Parts: sequence; structure tokens; C-alpha cells
Amino acid sequence: MGAALRVVGCGALDWSGKPAGQVALNASTQTPDGSKLSSTSGEVYDATGHPVGYTDFTKGRGPFWADDSRHVCSFVPPGADFVQEAPGTIWLKTLDGKARSVTSYGIFTGNAGPEVLACSISADRVVVAQRSFGWVTDVSAFTLSTGARLFQRTYPAQQMARVMASRDGLYLAEDRSVLGSPGVPGGGTVVRSLPDGTVLGQFADLEIIAFSWEGSVAVMVSKTRRIVLTMLWRSGLVIWSASFPNPAAGPQNFVPAIGVLARPASSDLAVSISLEKADSPTTEVWLISGGTGRLILSARVRPTFESSFF
Repeated sequence: MGAALRVVGCGALDWSGKPAGQVALNASTQTPDGSKLSSTSGEVYDATGHPVGYTDFTKGRGPFWADDSRHVCSFVPPGADFVQEAPGTIWLKTLDGKARSVTSYGIFTGNAGPEVLACSISADRVVVAQRSFGWVTDVSAFTLSTGARLFQRTYPAQQMARVMASRDGLYLAEDRSVLGSPGVPGGGTVVRSLPDGTVLGQFADLEIIAFSWEGSVAVMVSKTRRIVLTMLWRSGLVIWSASFPNPAAGPQNFVPAIGVLARPASSDLAVSISLEKADSPTTEVWLISGGTGRLILSARVRPTFESSFF
């Protein structure tokens, strides 16, 4: 079944929105190509529910699936817990237990730690970020094969709210907006190319939460306009947009959970919009393809894909 969308409570869907089998377990995440499912306890299964490996989700930060759907990148703290203040280590692991260290990065403390933004076998690149007291203080990129640093950008205290990277680590999105205070400080989102750091685009009142596989389309949200949209971000052409649904109960300004799955070797995207805090939680799943968007599912389900926004 390969590249499919796995939805707990519904089954699998192909990229035309048609049924493509069942989800055989209560999976938490899927690989980028949909061929494997992982549970919160670390077991990894194929699409039929047979175990194919294990990755420890309880140690370190991550893991983060690589774009080949066979490796994971993760951080391991210096000690048995997060109390010891020291650099962490980026590890590249396989499901059969093989692992090698890439390089050391970041500081683990009670209020700070690093995470993986992108892990790309095809681009031989890992992109990581350091967060401290809720703010991003550094983004760096390294080659997976040698551990050589390709890029580093540091941020003053309480200046950078969020960052995310494309799956191949070629683009970095910086979001300076602050929840409740749009546009403060700096405002808007900036897209940079890596590793040279050149600014390629700037967007006011929009947060980028994901890129398509080949990087041409960005999924964005506007909390002030209460919409989610996809855009050819280099030209500014909006392909599709949808308003946030209103919750059945609770504050009407509630921001839904938005998940994104990029179709490998394509600009197609699956976007899920979930009202997790409503009395009757409903998830909408949209397919964005060929310059348009189509609603393929609206039900009480949970997709096994999510945004990688940090």
C-alpha cells in the first residue's frame, strides 16, 4: 500500500481519497511514505500490523523520521535524565538497532533542550534547533555523513517564537509572531535557504507549518483571520484555503490542531483540521493536488500524521 494516509478510526486512504486498507493498531505516527506505523511505546509495524522494528521514544528527544522512512534522527541527553547540563548527541538510527552518532549539539537543562527539525538521507542533512524558556535561541544544520556544520543562526533572547524546516533541510521558516500578540516582536514569517541563509520570502500575519515534499508549496495558518491555506510561497499564489471550524463548546477563538502530510516526490499535501477540545471532536481531511483542494473525510477520527512545527 506504500504511500498512503493512515487515519485511526477510519483506515488508510490513498492519495485520491479512496480506501486503501485498515490501520491495524492504535498508531501514533506514520513514516513519510505511509509504509510503517509507530506506537508511543516504540514498536514499529508495517501497514498490515506486523512488527518490523523498534525505536525508543522514551529516551532523548525525538525520534524524527528521516525522509527515506527507514532511519530516524534523535537526540540523546548526556546523562540518564535531563538534569545534567551538557551538550546532547544527534544519533542516526535504523529499526534493527544500528546507530551512530553524528555530532554533539545543544544544551539539555530543565528549561532548555534541542530538537530535530529535519532529517534527510537524500540531502545528507540534519537540521536542529535549541529552545530555552520557550524561545528558539539557535538553528544549525549538519551533514549526516560527517557531522560537519553547514549552517548556524543564533537569535537574541525572546526574539524567535518558532522555527521549522522543509523535509530536506533546504528551507528554514522563522516565525517571530507571539500568540496573542500578532507581529510582536518583528512579526510575520521569513523563509531562508540553507545553508547560505538568504531570505527568499516574507509573510505578514501568516505562520508556515509545513512544506510540500519538493518544497514549492507551504501550508500556512493565520490566527487573526482564522484560516489555513496552501500557497506557492515563492509567487504568493494561494492554492486553497479553509476557515477554522467553530468549536461546539468553549472559546470561539480556539485554534484547531492542524496536521500535514507531504506526498513523496510530489507537491501534493494532505491537511487535517481537528477540533480536539470541542464536545464532539471532528477531523476534516483535505487533499491538496493539481492546484485545488478537496474534502475527503469529515469524521471522529485521528490522523497519524502531524505538523512538525517547533
